[in-house]
Amino acid sequence: MLKKIAKKTVVATAITLLATSGAFAQQIPIVCKSINLNANVPMPPYRIMSERNVYGLCEMILDMQGQLVPVYATKNFVIAGEMFSHRVQVTERQIRRVKSEILKNKFSEAKQSLNSLVVASFNPKAKRYVYFIVDPLCPYCEAAKSKLEKLAKKHNFGIRLVFFPVHGAPAVKDIEDFICSHKNFQDYINNDFKGKTCKRGKDYINKSISINRRLMVEGTPTIITYKGDFILGYQPKKILKDLGL
Repeated sequence: MLKKIAKKTVVATAITLLATSGAFAQQIPIVCKSINLNANVPMPPYRIMSERNVYGLCEMILDMQGQLVPVYATKNFVIAGEMFSHRVQVTERQIRRVKSEILKNKFSEAKQSLNSLVVASFNPKAKRYVYFIVDPLCPYCEAAKSKLEKLAKKHNFGIRLVFFPVHGAPAVKDIEDFICSHKNFQDYINNDFKGKTCKRGKDYINKSISINRRLMVEGTPTIITYKGDFILGYQPKKILKDLGL
């Protein structure tokens, strides 16, 4: 739901990033030129990640200490929140694009971190593969995993399983049991998480949270291709397109 912020309204957030702009080379839309957000709203430090014309407003995706925050502005006012049009969440699509660009720009280093989180693989020798970032208790992951496996079999690409706990203590325990009991990809497909806990499992949890937050993974399932394409949820057409299949 859109939250309209009138002139001089305070945006409630505590961020400490230096304000810069132009994260990606782009032509600034006319509607976005000469806009000073601080003239209408006391802004914390930010970095502009993208600017575009959306229905006559300047949509800005701001990076505030690693969090992507959307605003819609003119010279005279600022609207904070997400925009919907014809049942489509316009803002979220653009945020996904920005995330993909950020990830691609630093994927050479991110790849090494992601590989350190892989707990099991399907078709591990495949030249093309995806990282499948999941939570054991995520219903959307449960609905997607068999479909993704079938898609990988049909098109001969690999799946690298990465856990990211977003459903609290029960999910953490399942992940620790899976890791400490040396489960495999088929065990994940069969929901076999029973086992024991160990220090290695606890260390994995802390590492996973740190790395996934750094990569701006906020929900599950998240799919990242070996080239750095960021896909939220199971989108088979996009997966195949991004893999070049």
